[in-house]
Amino acid sequence: MLQGIFVYKRDDEKKLQWFLEELQACASRMNVNITPLSDYNIICGYIEGKFVVRSLKMDVAEIDFVINYSRNPQLSKCFELMGIKVLNNSEVCELCADKSRMHFAVNTLGIKSEDTYFVQKTGVSLTHFVDKFPLIVKTNNGYGGDNVYLTTDSKELVQKIGLTNDQDYLIQKYIKNYNATDIRIFVLGGKIVGAIKRLSQSGYKTNYSKGSESYNYTLNNKEIALINKMIRIKDFDIVGFDFIIGYGDEWFFNEIEDAVTGRELFDVANISLPERFVEYITKNVKKKK
Repeated sequence: MLQGIFVYKRDDEKKLQWFLEELQACASRMNVNITPLSDYNIICGYIEGKFVVRSLKMDVAEIDFVINYSRNPQLSKCFELMGIKVLNNSEVCELCADKSRMHFAVNTLGIKSEDTYFVQKTGVSLTHFVDKFPLIVKTNNGYGGDNVYLTTDSKELVQKIGLTNDQDYLIQKYIKNYNATDIRIFVLGGKIVGAIKRLSQSGYKTNYSKGSESYNYTLNNKEIALINKMIRIKDFDIVGFDFIIGYGDEWFFNEIEDAVTGRELFDVANISLPERFVEYITKNVKKKK
């Protein structure tokens, strides 16, 4: 039996409950054991001449694989240096934990996003933005729609920058005619699993956890080609690609999410991302000798 652990941020436990329960149920049917571990109970580092990971709950040195939903690339790297398979790998984790890095990776392929400014936590003169409102402010390492703010004037911009908690942040042009609609494409093992259209019921955030409505979405050939171009950026195991729909139904890249659950995909298309993920694990993870 394959032995793995599922590492998650303690603050995300409720958000991930459905995914973890489905993942464990599917795993038990496929002779795979997955033990959940909060990031609060696990630590990594360079100790006595080698990279190690230690847990308060179990010995993690003998496991076969790690599903890292903690968004901690250092943890992924330490496991890899211990010879343990990590899904997603540390390079993907690093990319998805850094929105500016995402933009460099995606925009250099000729895939557009709306005008985006990368700002260090030390700040920048807001004179750059006086004629560009409305603007979106978001922390560079945020996820799940948290720490994303819409601003309509300089006073609001100053206020919202103050909420970034002394972190690097992005300032983005708000897309004209944006009706709080986006497309999320689920990718597993370098292949498209499905896609959904998300529509916010209030405000400008379309995240499932923020109460958006989701609908099954069928990609056309042009959109499939676009996603396949993005898939080549890294060796993705399980991710979601998000695009905002702007004027004239034009797509604008928004972000890559590496801790996806697929709950919306299951609800609207009856496609089980957890089941397919476990199947993928059985085919791509080998039992340690």
